[in-house]
Amino acid sequence: MSGSVPRAPGPVPAARDDTPSPFAPYEPAPSSRPGADPRRPAAGVLQDAPALAVRQAEARGATVAQGADRIARAVTAERGAAVLARVGEETAGHGSVAFLPEHPRDGAPEGCYLSGVTVARHRRRPESAGP
Repeated sequence: MSGSVPRAPGPVPAARDDTPSPFAPYEPAPSSRPGADPRRPAAGVLQDAPALAVRQAEARGATVAQGADRIARAVTAERGAAVLARVGEETAGHGSVAFLPEHPRDGAPEGCYLSGVTVARHRRRPESAGP
């Protein structure tokens, strides 16, 4: 059975919306977010982030200080993960024991804190071990 599928009776739907826009194609529509710059739509979100965080904390029954502490812990964890990833480039080991090179990239002594994350219970790589 060759041929095209029969079309339902009635007017032919428009292929696209030809309604003229008051904005040029390269100009974004202004945002309804307070403080948003029409050329930077995310600006309103970023500028309103502290107030939004306060409102969300209050909605959960938390204090602003608890919210700030939560944000600080998240930032510290993120930075710590990045630092550990950098150290990990020169680290061989597993579990809680890491073998660090004699001169770590960050010049970190044994057992020190790197951006709030402890490099825990590590020891120097034995001299007899290969690279």
